[in-house]
Amino acid sequence: MWWCKHKKLFHDKIDSTLESLKGTAERLRQPPSISAEAEKIKEQISENKNVSVDLERLQPVYETLKQRGKEMIARSEGANKDISAKGC
Repeated sequence: MWWCKHKKLFHDKIDSTLESLKGTAERLRQPPSISAEAEKIKEQISENKNVSVDLERLQPVYETLKQRGKEMIARSEGANKDISAKGC
């Protein structure tokens, strides 16, 4: 039962983190052209700072998910390998 609970929590958290990263990746893939207008440049700098803040915010979440994933793998190595038989 431990496995089922932690697997769901892990997947819920990783799914939301992946959605955030997809949004950030999309913004970075299609950057706007550099403007010649001072106000537009300030706006673009602000947007770039927001992307940086988003990535900094996600870094500890990523590290936690990575560690939890390792822990789940370690705990499951001695358990029944057929997870589908556990009914999760």
